Amino acid sequence: MNTKEYISSGIIEFYVLGLASPEEAGILECVMKNNAEVRAAFEEAQKTLEDLATAEAVTPPTDLKSKIWNTIQQEQAAGEKQTVFAVDIPAAKPQEEIRIQGNSNWKTYAVAASVLFLISIAGNIFWMNEQARTKKVIAGMQAEKNPRILPCRK
Repeated sequence: MNTKEYISSGIIEFYVLGLASPEEAGILECVMKNNAEVRAAFEEAQKTLEDLATAEAVTPPTDLKSKIWNTIQQEQAAGEKQTVFAVDIPAAKPQEEIRIQGNSNWKTYAVAASVLFLISIAGNIFWMNEQARTKKVIAGMQAEKNPRILPCRK
């Protein structure tokens, strides 16, 4: 692939948008170090994206900053008036209420694994019975075809 084809492939745009895979990004970075034309195309794509973002930017309303500051000041004033110290001591709670978040699903996984194990056992028994029947049928067919060969009986 020559330089023009590489530039027009779209990999530079994917890289600028952050959509390129790590492998593609590494290759492009290596190519940019060694090829000035690809580097220039990268910078042009980056500049185009910046210009587009600037052109499409929406300016916030002028009074938004004052509204935010007023809300913060009101919350701080309300917080100073109502100073309530709520202390939550985990040791004071009954043991049933204290739960470790990651430990709740192990029972579900254990039940699912047990069910799958039982299904597997049933499937294996069924398969073994089918194998035994098939062997008997094959032995019977061989006996019919060649009566001199007697099937091995245990």
